[in-house]
Amino acid sequence: MDPNAIKEELRLFQSTLLQDGLKELLNENKFVDCTLKVGDRCFPCHRLIMAACSPYFRELFFTEDGKEVENTKEVVLDDVNPNILDMIIRYLYSAEIDLTDDNVQDIIAVANRFQIPSVFTACVNYLQKKISLPNCMAIFRMGLVLSCPRLAIAARNFIADRFEFLHKDEEFLKLAPHELFAVIGGDSLNVEKEEMVFEALMSWVRHDRDKKVETDEIIKADPELQKTIQIIKDAFKGKLPEKPPKKGEEGAEEQRKRKAFSLDF
Repeated sequence: MDPNAIKEELRLFQSTLLQDGLKELLNENKFVDCTLKVGDRCFPCHRLIMAACSPYFRELFFTEDGKEVENTKEVVLDDVNPNILDMIIRYLYSAEIDLTDDNVQDIIAVANRFQIPSVFTACVNYLQKKISLPNCMAIFRMGLVLSCPRLAIAARNFIADRFEFLHKDEEFLKLAPHELFAVIGGDSLNVEKEEMVFEALMSWVRHDRDKKVETDEIIKADPELQKTIQIIKDAFKGKLPEKPPKKGEEGAEEQRKRKAFSLDF
C-alpha cells in the first residue's frame, strides 16, 4: 500500500477520534473552563478549543507568551444572535453545521467578526455554489464588505458573464461606483458590443446620478475615474467624445482605459 495513502488514512482516523472526543466533552460539559454569555443564554466551552479555532479568542484568553488571561471564565458577547453562536460552537467541536439560504449570511458575519476561518470558509463554499441571477449582486457586495476576494471575484465573474441580462437590473443600477467599476473593468466582461457597456453606464448615471457621481468620495479621490465619469456626463448632455487615438496608439490608450475601470482584488 502507498505510504502516503497510509499516512492519510491514519490522519483521517485520528481526526475522527479527536472530533468525536471533543463533541463528547461539549455534550457532557467535561473539563469546561469558560462560559460565553449572550443575553440570558450561556454557552459552556473550553478556552483551549476556542483559542485553537480563532485568533480572536486566542488573544482574548491567552497572552503572547502563552499565559492565561485573568477574569476570562465568563465572557459576555454583545450584538450576537445566540442561535448562530450555538451553531458555530457546535461546528468547532463536531465539524457539523446546517447551512441554509436563511442563515448563511448571519453565520458568515459572526465568523468574520470572531475570526473563525473554518466556519467562514464553509460559508464561502456554500455561497459560491449558490450564486444565481437573483442573488449575484448581493453576494458580490458581501464579498467586498467582508474583504473576501474569492467570493467577490466569483460573483463578479458570474455578473460579467451574464452582463447582457443583468445590466438593466435594479440591483445593478444601485451599485456604488467602486462596485460598478469592479464589474465592468474586468477582462471577463461578456458583451457583443462595447456600446452595451456605455449604455449600461448611462443607465447607471441616470439612476440617482447626482448622489452617486457628484458626492462619492471614492470617485473624487481618483483622477482617472473623474475623467471617465466626465466623459459619461458629457455624453449624457449630448456632447460627443473626442476622436479615438491613431491606430499606433490604440494599445496604450486601451490599457489606460482598462486601468481606469479596473479594481484589483
